[in-house]
Amino acid sequence: MTSIEEQDLAARRARAIQELVARPLLDRRAPSFATIATSERWLKEWFARACGWILIVDYRRGLARLRKVTGEVDASFPLRSLRQGGKVFTKRKYVLLCLVAAALGEHGRSRMSLHDIAVAVADLGVRAGVAPYNDLDHKDRQAMVDVLLVLAQLGIVAELDRSGRDYGADRGGNVLYEIDEQRLAQLLVAPMPPARCASWQQMITEERHLRQDADGPSRLATAAAKQRLMRRLLDRPVCYPSDLSTDEVAAMRDGAAELQRWLAEAGMFLEIRADAWMVVNRRSSAPRTLRDGSNVANAALLVLEVIARDPSVDWVSAAHLASAVGELLDEYPWWAKSLRKDPHRVASVTTLLSSFDLIRPESGGWKIMPAAWRWTTSVDPESVSTVPRQPSAAAAGHAQDDLFSQELM
Repeated sequence: MTSIEEQDLAARRARAIQELVARPLLDRRAPSFATIATSERWLKEWFARACGWILIVDYRRGLARLRKVTGEVDASFPLRSLRQGGKVFTKRKYVLLCLVAAALGEHGRSRMSLHDIAVAVADLGVRAGVAPYNDLDHKDRQAMVDVLLVLAQLGIVAELDRSGRDYGADRGGNVLYEIDEQRLAQLLVAPMPPARCASWQQMITEERHLRQDADGPSRLATAAAKQRLMRRLLDRPVCYPSDLSTDEVAAMRDGAAELQRWLAEAGMFLEIRADAWMVVNRRSSAPRTLRDGSNVANAALLVLEVIARDPSVDWVSAAHLASAVGELLDEYPWWAKSLRKDPHRVASVTTLLSSFDLIRPESGGWKIMPAAWRWTTSVDPESVSTVPRQPSAAAAGHAQDDLFSQELM
């Protein structure tokens, strides 16, 4: 294999790693599925070594499942409705998602109608001691449609036939689904298998049975600490040493070279600073980035420039941040009409910034984290025009380029 072929293979494997981290359940339609199939052994060894994760690949069925577990609860990236608006899943929708998955698993046949799913979910709700599903309730039917759309996107169910109107608007509407039982079996991933747990709390507790030597952490414990740190860096582009345990700080100090090599194999590089470690990904097609061109992302960047203007100030009140969003919209009255009409626009901006760990809630306001000052925006005076246009919050200086072009799950 020539050096050019080796570089191409390395680039394709890096894209496959990033896609699996961003979307742990893939099918043949995924851009990197062919690479995942041909590099199956290499990718399995990479994820096991770097993250302690298991990769399952079934080329015949068109399935790639990264069993991505962390042992931590992270609500930063919730499921969203696939219908217009993309609203975040409510607690009720998550409950229905679990009940629908259980109903599909108990069905025992490869096909099931929407009406049968509704009946089974109502029965399971009573058995589980949660609010039972009510198909007379318009909101419950809408929630059921959102859940089934998500399962269809994941390839767990596929629509075969439809009758009547949309079920969300009319309970007489019906859909016949085909169930992919193998993909359904791979839906639930937890640090502890459900069969070994007495409660759901035990399922999300990472199992650790590590030897301890008299002189300190064992080699096994050190490797586990590196894997936890690697998982954190892949999922969140910023890592603050103050948030880490003692063994993770030691792994950060002693295993930096190994972590940098693993990230390089994933197509990223690690920027090490005294106050934070930051993962940089220069892929222009990264699926999740703070500079994705959306109104919320642009507003978040421009607001960040305002609140992080003075490095000596590391806290901002909620009222000041909200006024900064309002002043931004007043400054560009022709821009972001959808954001302007959104009553939750301030919450959308703060949620996005906090999901990248640039701000954190503190004392009724927001603490500005050290990585926030890594972002700057600049304007070329010659580019200013009298013609109204969307402000470019992504116009960061070259030295600050692409810090958070990092896809996450």
